[in-house]
Order: sequence, then structure tokens, then C-alpha cells
Amino acid sequence: MFTKFYYKNRGIMSFFFFQLILLFTFSQSDTTSTYEKTISIIAFTDCYFLYDFNRSAPDLKRQSFLYNYNRHGALKMNFGVIKGSYQTENFYTNIGLHAGTYVDDNYASEHFILRNFSELNAGIFPFENKKTSIDAGIFPSYIGFESVMSDEQLTLSRSLLAENSPYYLSGLCIRHKTSPFLQYEFFALTGWQKILPEKGKKYPDVGARFFYNHHQNLQANLGIFWEWSSNGILGGKKFLNTYIIFNVQKFRFVGGIDFGVLNHPVQRKTYAWHAASLICQYALTKKFKSALRAEYYADKDNQIILHPQSGSFLASGLSLNADYALNRALIRFEARYLQSPEKIFFKAKGWNDHHFTLGFSFVYRFSLELYR
Repeated sequence: MFTKFYYKNRGIMSFFFFQLILLFTFSQSDTTSTYEKTISIIAFTDCYFLYDFNRSAPDLKRQSFLYNYNRHGALKMNFGVIKGSYQTENFYTNIGLHAGTYVDDNYASEHFILRNFSELNAGIFPFENKKTSIDAGIFPSYIGFESVMSDEQLTLSRSLLAENSPYYLSGLCIRHKTSPFLQYEFFALTGWQKILPEKGKKYPDVGARFFYNHHQNLQANLGIFWEWSSNGILGGKKFLNTYIIFNVQKFRFVGGIDFGVLNHPVQRKTYAWHAASLICQYALTKKFKSALRAEYYADKDNQIILHPQSGSFLASGLSLNADYALNRALIRFEARYLQSPEKIFFKAKGWNDHHFTLGFSFVYRFSLELYR
């Protein structure tokens, strides 16, 4: 019985076994250290109510290409997580358990056990200067400037650019800081937002990130993803993301661009897609901020967005955001309008060429650090 279970779930069991080896090996190496050990706990929840003027049913996904705030006319939790972190002088690990409509939509294809983890990783600092780290497991994506943690974003909803690139990745990462401002990262990955590799996959995909951060006033990032095709050639899916963030007095600007190319091994064709997002935030007071976003997404061959209605996906839009910060909490309002030359937006009866929503969210974060 155990043998049958093992062969059916050997991928997940191997994943957990590798994590346990990392955890045991490197935690044991720090047992004699006098370094102060840190345990951190974060509890985060993001609840929302969104009204979609296309009026889809409350318990159904509004749009197939969106993964955040994707229910209409009902109070829902988009994302909730409890995360624990442990760090010693040379070792660290992170474990996060999550739930919400974002998890239901974005992790639907993952293993029924692994889909419950937002993070499950462990790593080491192999050198005394701690400029280099090596970690493995499930971790947040290095691609793009947006994440699922709403209080870290300038807008309530995520852009089309972010919604259709990875939010999480799985594999091995090597990081190195060459200076206080510049960091390089190199990845061996199980796939394009895949915790376990697909059957028959022989080689890991590869990625790289180059990140510049100058005292939070200027940030620049270049992220690259390169996929091994099924015939063992490096070049199935090639993807590049770049963004820049800078502050000017009470203004904060963010601009991001995605560009991807897919070489289809069977059809022997090359397909391309691209996207852009520009956000401007203004701080009226320390607690009250507003942001305006313009965005565009083009996938003419439906290679990233597999749309059931149209042979191509073209969309652009604007959104206006208002945020009010409380102690450990954030109240957000947003109006968002998307349009397309084709009828690609799902509605209660049929399809539409435009999409308008009004959204409200309440975000709460609690954090605690313990030392020993």
C-alpha cells in the first residue's frame, strides 16, 4: 500500500524529503553558534468586496485572465497567510500557509498538498561575509514589481502584466550582493509557475535577476526567464521583464514592461506577446494616498492567455485608487476600466468589449519577532 502511494506521489515526497535534508543539515551546523537566532511570525489578511458591472455570478470567476479579487458582489478573502521564518547565523527557512480566492484560482493545477503553501524554502549563507546565499523550495517570483501582498502595492488590483506572469516559483536560487545597491540572482526552476516539474521534463528552466536599489529613491530591475523545450533545446519560452521605481517628493512612479517569445516545437512557429504598466502615486498626507494606473496587454496568438472567446487578447485600461492607512491596516478603494477591440470580457449573458469594476478592500497585517 505504501509502495503504491509512493509511486503515485513520488514527486511531492521527493520535494519534502529534499527540504527536510536542508533543514536538518544546516540547522545542525549552527547549534554551537553564539549568533542570536530569530523567529518571525507574520499574519496577513486581505478581504474585499467588488462590484462588476458585467454582473457575473458571485461564486464564479469574473474573468479567466485575472487571479486577484476575482469574485463579484460578495464579501470574500482574496489572500490570507500565516508565515513563520527562522534564521541563524548561516541558515534560514520560511514556511507560509495561505488561503483565499487568489489561492483557489492560481494554485488550482498544483498538487493538493503543495497548493496550501505560499512559501516553503530553506537556505544558507555559505561565506562569512553573507553576500551570497543559496536557497531551494517554493518562493515568491522574482519577475515584476507586483506581488499578492496588497499593502506592498500602489493599487488595489494587480495589473494585467502581473496577473499573467508568475506570482510564485519553485527551484534553486543563488543570490549575490556585489555592493549595498546591486544584487544578482540566478535560478534553476521547475517551470513557469509550477511547483513540481511536468512529466517528461528533463531539464530545469533557468532565470536571472539584476536588481539595483538606491536608498529606496530609485529601484531598477531586469528579470529573465528561459525555458527548456520538450526536445531538450534551451529556447521554448523566453521572457524578459524590466521595471523602474523612483520617488520625487510626494510622488512615486512605477513603470514596467514585459516581452515574451514562445518557440512552438510542433508547429515550428514563433509567437510573441508584450505588456506595459505605468503607475503614479501621490501622497496627500502620511495616511492618505491616491494612485492612477495605465496599462496595456497584447497576446495576439493566445499563448499566455488562453481565451475561450477570441483568437487574440488585446486590452488596455485605466484605474484610480484611494488608500487610507490605519495602525497595521489599510483601507482601499478602486475604480478600474478595461477595454478591447474584441468582446473578450465575460458578463452574465455573453461577452463584452469593456469591463468596469468598483472595489473595496481591507488589509490587516500583524508581525512578531522573537529572539533567543
